[in-house]
Amino acid sequence: MPFMLKNVLRYADTAEDGATIIRATRRTNSYVYFLGDKHNEPIGLVTSAQRCLVNHANEREELQVDGHTMPQFHDIVYGGHYQEKQEKLVGEMRVRLMSAPSRSWRKTSR
Repeated sequence: MPFMLKNVLRYADTAEDGATIIRATRRTNSYVYFLGDKHNEPIGLVTSAQRCLVNHANEREELQVDGHTMPQFHDIVYGGHYQEKQEKLVGEMRVRLMSAPSRSWRKTSR
């Protein structure tokens, strides 16, 4: 896995390029990857030795993972092995993020 991530960082110019590298790599264990770039929607990948589920943000209304249906929150990519817990936490965090005042993260000169 470290070599695959090194290849993603070295050769991928976009999130889609990174997802292609992850899909093409032989896997031996289960991992969840989240990829993004400044031009495209984020991508979430739920992987194991036997599968690679790819989810693009805002692509569907619902996500299907291991027979469980999860909502696809707008502009949010999430996934993993504890779907019910994640769905609950992401939904709660989304409410807090949507109600938080907008902030500028740029440093201001003094």
